[in-house]
Amino acid sequence: MVQIVATPEQLKTFAEANGSVEIVDLNGNRVGFFAKPFSSEEVRLAKESIASSEPRYSTEQVLQHLRDLEQTE
Repeated sequence: MVQIVATPEQLKTFAEANGSVEIVDLNGNRVGFFAKPFSSEEVRLAKESIASSEPRYSTEQVLQHLRDLEQTE
């Protein structure tokens, strides 16, 4: 595995980020993302959702519903 050592400033950015951090090269080309691990609360909520009997919708179903809503406006 390749290892990159982050500067203290970069580590501060990662620590303070509320979501993922996009990593780019000097030309602005995307090279990757840094994402924090899920918290125990997020894992608990996901497991609770999976165990639920609530209906589930695919991404395509949600997108189609949104397209349908746009057409009725």
